Amino acid sequence: MNKLTKRIASFLLAFTFLFASTLTIFAAASSVSLEAQKSTYGNVWRDQQTPGWAAYQCQGFAVRMKYETSGRAVSTWKRIYTTNSLKDIKAGDIIRYTIKSTSTTDLHSIFITSVNSDASIIKFADANYDYKNGIRWEVTMSTTLRNRIVTSINNEGTNANPTYIWR
Repeated sequence: MNKLTKRIASFLLAFTFLFASTLTIFAAASSVSLEAQKSTYGNVWRDQQTPGWAAYQCQGFAVRMKYETSGRAVSTWKRIYTTNSLKDIKAGDIIRYTIKSTSTTDLHSIFITSVNSDASIIKFADANYDYKNGIRWEVTMSTTLRNRIVTSINNEGTNANPTYIWR
């Protein structure tokens, strides 16, 4: 191989590496990797505490996942109390909502793990859905649940009944 061919090959290799790295960064922006958490926590949540926040069961799990995947202190997170849809939801968000429309105290928290480009497919992880602290990983959100969450946040999101998106 002559010098020009080697230089062109080197340039193409460097360009390919840079392009592939950029694609990986953009792909990762819409999802959160939970592989380390899956191996650490398995299928049962044991109420490990998160620095700066005391919460248990589903909320404790969601807060811990956000803390571990974002590396940000709980005090830096922002609560959003209204939404027209979940189109602006992001991987890494926590959603806290009422499970039943007839109850203002039966709340559940989920941790968003991935969102496709138009937010038509949202996946999440949660704990205590079975009231036994079981963990579910990569659950696809149903249309019924999506509608329940939007209704819960818009109609019930007050300080007295804290339903919200936590970012």
